Amino acid sequence: MKVVIIEDEKLATQKLKAMLLKAEADIEIIAELDSVAATLQWLQHNSPPALIFSDIELLDGKVFSAFEQTSPNCPVIFTTAYDDYLQQAFASNGIEYLLKPFDQQRLEASLAKFHRLGQQFSTVSTDLVNQLQQALTPSFREYKQRFTIKRHDAMELVDAKELALFRLDHTGLFAYNGAGKYFPMHDFTLNALEQQLSPKTFFRINRNEIINIDFIEFIINHSKDKLKLKLKGLDFDCITSSHRTPEFRKWLDA
Repeated sequence: MKVVIIEDEKLATQKLKAMLLKAEADIEIIAELDSVAATLQWLQHNSPPALIFSDIELLDGKVFSAFEQTSPNCPVIFTTAYDDYLQQAFASNGIEYLLKPFDQQRLEASLAKFHRLGQQFSTVSTDLVNQLQQALTPSFREYKQRFTIKRHDAMELVDAKELALFRLDHTGLFAYNGAGKYFPMHDFTLNALEQQLSPKTFFRINRNEIINIDFIEFIINHSKDKLKLKLKGLDFDCITSSHRTPEFRKWLDA
């Protein structure tokens, strides 16, 4: 059985290879890829393997950006330390979602599931995707339209479309509107927000910031691999991380 591993940590790749060969001696690892760019190039120039084991966050972005451009056309078992990407995983030919660190028994169970699907697998059916999303990510089925902000003895309603920026700093997570007013978002994590906000409007430009495209005033080259963003109403700039910049440029042109 031909298998491709997509993983940017060498030790993790070596460990997974050893576990796979222990599970099934006839497995052949035909490619080891460590980036979105390498994954995209391989998929475009090679026939699909029987199965892909893939991490999600790679050196130059999330593996989904490669799968969106060229479908893997085979089942994918995702291996990741994050539980924030279930919806995208099962919409990208995913049949299993293994949270690191996983053991030999968990790996072999995922392989058994792959074999059970057998020849029936071409792409994950829409019905299966919907069922998995409903079972695993019920709160993410619809994008967030408004937030309830708790302020001492009162609550404030804020429309998501009015928020220019979500920013995580050493004091916590805050949202900013176009007038520079900030709102505490301590009941959320940035990873959870990224899943709940519409990807047509919001984009995570680095580990700590999600911006609203409707509030971008200027985009300036900051360095070879980074961009500086000036958002309406804010007196500070936001800078894309080097590995997010290519995906951000594509998002702007979408």
